[in-house]
Amino acid sequence: MLLSKLIDYYALYDLHKDRSKENQYHIDFDHAPTNIDRDVFFEVPSSLADIDLNITSKENGYSIGEFGFESLRPSGDHPNDYVRGESFLNEVGNKPNVIFVHGWRMKGFDRVKKIFHDSIMNNLGWNMYYYTLPYHLERQPEASLYSGEFMVSANINRTVESTRQAIVDLRALIQWMKNNKQGPVIIIGVSLGGFISNLVATLESEIDALVSIFYSNRLSYSLFFFHSCF
Repeated sequence: MLLSKLIDYYALYDLHKDRSKENQYHIDFDHAPTNIDRDVFFEVPSSLADIDLNITSKENGYSIGEFGFESLRPSGDHPNDYVRGESFLNEVGNKPNVIFVHGWRMKGFDRVKKIFHDSIMNNLGWNMYYYTLPYHLERQPEASLYSGEFMVSANINRTVESTRQAIVDLRALIQWMKNNKQGPVIIIGVSLGGFISNLVATLESEIDALVSIFYSNRLSYSLFFFHSCF
């Protein structure tokens, strides 16, 4: 127990030195979801007609660039409401599609890439998509002091809605791939990305494989006690 507390303390106070300068606590009880029907709450309201794809370079048989689309659960914060990420697409085609979901407060995809990127590109040749979570990286509003500040905070309503936005948009991307690409869809989530990916797996039947690393929930618990996560 003591060791666990020391690890938590180190993670919160030494690894995350950026702090919110204003108190984030807020809860609107009149609009706080309770006793939710998860199939309705996380429903994808409409299918993605297409995603924007901007190829900026080519390397080792890959077309490299960025993808993006308008969020299906807009928050009202303009930068946050355009979902974006990096894409590495094998020019041969008909390859498995991997979606990487990063962790909380990450300032880029470098940590995730160090684990998987070169191995997948050089040995497997799979397509890779790096999905940006709400309020992180380019989706961070000007008022936010650090990446991810507004996604997970003491603002209860915004935290719940950010989780909802992350899940709905990720489901929409998965479904788009199934409708427009060949090959299976694989989700790899790290830390907060693992938490989100586990929740998506309880809802989305189009996922062919899931890998969660350093996630903060158990997939078995999510599957059987999903309502307890909120």
